[in-house]
Amino acid sequence: MIELIIVLLALLLFLQLALALRFVVGYPAPERELKGLGRSTWAFVKAAGETLFPAGGAIPPSSTDVDVPGYLDTWMAGLPARQQIMITLLFTAIEQGTLILGPGLNGKLHRFSGLAPQERTAYLQRIEQNPLFLVRALLAALRTIFSFAYLDREPVQEALGIAPPPCEWPKSTHLRPETMGKGSLHELSDHPSELELSCDVVVVGTGAGGGVAARELAAAGLDVVILEEGPFIRPEEVSNDTGTAMTQVLAEAGLRTFLAPSAVATIQGRCVGGSTFPNSAILFRIPDDVLDEWRDTLGVQGLTNDALAASYERVERLARKGPASAPELGRKNELFAKGAAAMGIDAHPFDLGKDGCKGHGSCLPACRMGAKYSTDLSHIPDAVSFGARLYTNARCHKVLASGGQADGVVGHFVDNKGVKVGKFRVKSRAVVLAGGVLGTPLILKRSGLANSSGMVGRNLHGQPGAAIYAIFDEKVEPWKGHTQGYGAFLDKHRKIEVLWSPLSIMAVRMPGFGHALKENLALFPYTAVWDVVIRGTSTGRILGGTGSDPMVWFPQNRVDTDRIASGLKLLGEMAFAAGAKAVMPGAYGLPDRITDPKQLELLGPGMINPNQLVMASTHIFGTCRMGGDPRTSVVNSQGECHDVKNLFICDGSVLPNGTRVNPHEPIMAVSDYFAQGIAARLKG
Repeated sequence: MIELIIVLLALLLFLQLALALRFVVGYPAPERELKGLGRSTWAFVKAAGETLFPAGGAIPPSSTDVDVPGYLDTWMAGLPARQQIMITLLFTAIEQGTLILGPGLNGKLHRFSGLAPQERTAYLQRIEQNPLFLVRALLAALRTIFSFAYLDREPVQEALGIAPPPCEWPKSTHLRPETMGKGSLHELSDHPSELELSCDVVVVGTGAGGGVAARELAAAGLDVVILEEGPFIRPEEVSNDTGTAMTQVLAEAGLRTFLAPSAVATIQGRCVGGSTFPNSAILFRIPDDVLDEWRDTLGVQGLTNDALAASYERVERLARKGPASAPELGRKNELFAKGAAAMGIDAHPFDLGKDGCKGHGSCLPACRMGAKYSTDLSHIPDAVSFGARLYTNARCHKVLASGGQADGVVGHFVDNKGVKVGKFRVKSRAVVLAGGVLGTPLILKRSGLANSSGMVGRNLHGQPGAAIYAIFDEKVEPWKGHTQGYGAFLDKHRKIEVLWSPLSIMAVRMPGFGHALKENLALFPYTAVWDVVIRGTSTGRILGGTGSDPMVWFPQNRVDTDRIASGLKLLGEMAFAAGAKAVMPGAYGLPDRITDPKQLELLGPGMINPNQLVMASTHIFGTCRMGGDPRTSVVNSQGECHDVKNLFICDGSVLPNGTRVNPHEPIMAVSDYFAQGIAARLKG
């Protein structure tokens, strides 16, 4: 009996070993030295690239013609380790999935890269049509990565009629030696292995919250140290290649996604300027009724638009606030205005934080013209000129406190891939955390501070949205004109607007494979992209994370889903009213193209589930919310943590929930308001 058990165990072990070997052996040697891919993933990207983008068709260049595999090999080598692992797992899951899902046309089991071209297409179609959202999400992630690798190549853009960017972008003048005044800039190459500093205030973060707070505190004559986890990069230094640029300036290389039964994509900046660096610089003041709601439900006191008036005026002046002008709008914005007028909707150009915009349509991931007055241009240079010391590639690990009072921070210097290369300690009289809605709670949790309420990392609110593609007979060339220059507020829950990002991001939702996909992509010169954004009622929470990269659970409820669907339906009606010949709703289970306005009824109440939509939410709030009750909030109405004296939070995490409007200016104004109080206390 024992011998039989041993034989059976040995047989089981042999079968497991044989199966494991089947996953890794038999790959041919690559024809080049690899940088970021392995032998198996190299074979996969070659096969996947030729399946998605074969030769010929509506866009002649193939994946091989523009060297998609070579691009992905180099791109992968530049990613942080966490993203490398996740993408390798994605490639492996699709490559080996054919061994699980069944034989190919010849009756034999093959990995994806070993299938015939028509078998690969059939396999991807099975994934695209799978009723399980998590299976379809694999394909969405694959499209995203391969879109970067293919659509940003010059021959492909030429085939679509997209002119190449200027050979040289104008050089920005901010934070050069002659403009620094009394302050200093310390970049990665300057950092020692260990550093100890002391100051009045240490500010963690340089975005809409930290950049503004640092300027106002330094302007008040306080000794300020600013810590930024990402690099200092001037606008003209950002790559024209979207995948590379996102790695340069965005957290998690721009691939950050919230977990839930449906996925919600999000982006946050990780560079000097924070999320103001990649966003579209849309500026609105906080509506009165939102401030009233925060007062009535959470006891936020004194935060009125009258109290914020001086702060609004200051940030608007520094950010160069003004409406988008006609020359920089482009046809996509004009068609939006036409459709809105036909529907009786009061639409108008948005106020933007820009100076010298040329309408190049390249706000994300950066305005290489330097026309967008993100905080790296509007506030940080002032802070440094007033005497602040700015340290880049400096990740805050913990806040230090003694006797119930914050007295500094500790952290690590990290390279651009997140690898620790040194450590620092900053002693201070006060600490201002401005690591953002996702970063600040992680710091507090590691510090074991300011969480007697249990609210740190909870109450995550967002303003999610989704988009339609409106296809016209006339040329729209959506890459021309301001990315989000026109819009309208439908009610207290929904905003509609024009949308544009780099083509490789916009193309992720285009259906099909091979020549069918190319035919859809060839529609882009005739396409306008419009989106709906809602003030969400869904709540999520941060589950954990490492460094400043969180794991977030953020399910979407029926109320929010129906509001998004109703907005998509209205946008479809606007598109037909403006002369569109078809609308692509981008929702699973709906037709790829809607040519009859009556079909828009498919977006009616209760007819769409969250996992049918491709959603994004870059407007997020609430993970360290302010309020009057220490049992239900993290900070008081002056931004100071209830539990720890002189520990302040100046970012979107303190805003209790959605602002309805874009949060860029609300965060800046509230941070300015808090900073005035901090300065008065420390100087008094």
